[in-house]
Amino acid sequence: MLKQAILAVTVLCNVHAADGAEKNLLDSLTNKVEQIDLGDARSNHYKVSCKTKVTYFYKDTQVGFIYYGASSKQEKYAQIDSMLVETEFRSQGIGCYMLRQTMLTLKNEGYNQVRLKVMPLLATDYKAALVRLIPFYQKHGFSLLKVNDIQAVMQASI
Repeated sequence: MLKQAILAVTVLCNVHAADGAEKNLLDSLTNKVEQIDLGDARSNHYKVSCKTKVTYFYKDTQVGFIYYGASSKQEKYAQIDSMLVETEFRSQGIGCYMLRQTMLTLKNEGYNQVRLKVMPLLATDYKAALVRLIPFYQKHGFSLLKVNDIQAVMQASI
């Protein structure tokens, strides 16, 4: 059976190719992985029993985080709930790095498809935010499944 990972992103940075300074920043990132037991709680509309939070740091400063969850025993999928890059660290490749690392983790866990739900909840103009975010994901191999004025659903093989 095809396993799927579902990605709902609340805020995401605008990323371009890393230059020398950005590469040094990415090489200097560290992370902290936390397991959160949710029981049978709902997480961003998907039922999961455990959630992983990976927080990324540059030196001692938090630069971003990403949440993803393991499926419940009844459902055979994983999901990525949300991703955030702190404002002062955007456009430096960090969002791209976090997304690639998470997709690699999911691939290593046996998933071969990632689904993503782009929901720019903190944007004042959802439509304009989607116009900026959709090309970001297309650069990472995602194709558009559906879109409306406030969200887009995309998927990619991993």
